[in-house]
Amino acid sequence: MKTAIIIPTVPGNEEVLEKFIFSIELFLDKKDYIIYIVKNNWIGFGAACNKVIKKVLERKDIDSIITTNDDMKITKEGKNCLEDMRKIADEKNGIVSTSSLYNGTHIPMGFCYFPKRILEEVGFFDERYKILEWEDVDLSVRIQEAGYTLNKLPYEAVIHGGSIARGKFNEEQINEVRKNKQRFLDKWKYTKWEKTFK
Repeated sequence: MKTAIIIPTVPGNEEVLEKFIFSIELFLDKKDYIIYIVKNNWIGFGAACNKVIKKVLERKDIDSIITTNDDMKITKEGKNCLEDMRKIADEKNGIVSTSSLYNGTHIPMGFCYFPKRILEEVGFFDERYKILEWEDVDLSVRIQEAGYTLNKLPYEAVIHGGSIARGKFNEEQINEVRKNKQRFLDKWKYTKWEKTFK
């Protein structure tokens, strides 16, 4: 079975995307994955991922999904990350991220492994969150609410290179991102998650 690697990419990140794909092809076994590149155009990381997730769930040869930023690079240490993430996800009954992206309460989805069955049960990213941020917190919460766990690799599988395009946000985009936290708090009002992330 294969892992779908979903890479939403934004205008201006063409060079870093190319380097990321090169690192995937250099360190990961080609028989283990299929790369899906989806144009984001700042509609939202989650919304861009959802476009592909819907298609991937219909495929019988794919049993897992990695969502990732377009400005990552696979490290030499991460050459076995697909196998290791699969093993941890099975043993811990949950999702898995690289070490530096794990913080205990949620997992940023910049490089995150999902068994397909979890997304089939819990659902996709909530598209109320615009541009970026908080869609990953929301999905982490829903995954935990469904009884699954958040986990990390014992090593760094990727290096986060830093988005070139993100520094070019206009004022409207910046304001929209700021609103995402309140969207989350409104959704989870009167729950323990409101207190956790307030």
